[in-house]
Amino acid sequence: MLHAYDATNLATELYNSNQAANSRDHFGTGNKFIVPTVVNGKVYVGTTTGVGVFGLLCSYAIAPAKSIFSAAGGTGNIVVTASSGCPWSAASNAAWITVSGNTYSVAPNPSPEDRVGTISIAGRIFEVTESGNSPKPKRPLNQ
Repeated sequence: MLHAYDATNLATELYNSNQAANSRDHFGTGNKFIVPTVVNGKVYVGTTTGVGVFGLLCSYAIAPAKSIFSAAGGTGNIVVTASSGCPWSAASNAAWITVSGNTYSVAPNPSPEDRVGTISIAGRIFEVTESGNSPKPKRPLNQ
């Protein structure tokens, strides 16, 4: 069994591999005196048939799921909810969308065509739609 204790108080157990339902974190039979290795916040344990990896089980959510802008562009924020201690990053697939953390900017659209881009945040997709820059229709002179 793998145990994890609070480093400031060894009387406080934070985790053991028997806690998870359905024996999810068991190593299998015949494994004794295995030396775990800690790298990048995860614990790696050799087993008779492979390697077990333990670490934070992260969950993520974003809101809203999409945004619509006029041809003038603008800025917005995405609310990112993540499990404690779980890192995340954001990146856009379009040059006209600039991302910094959970804030993004949409450049003005010089094209008459609408355009759609996405921002990927912790494996979730946020869709950005921007209207085309269509010229205003001219009114007839006799009106």
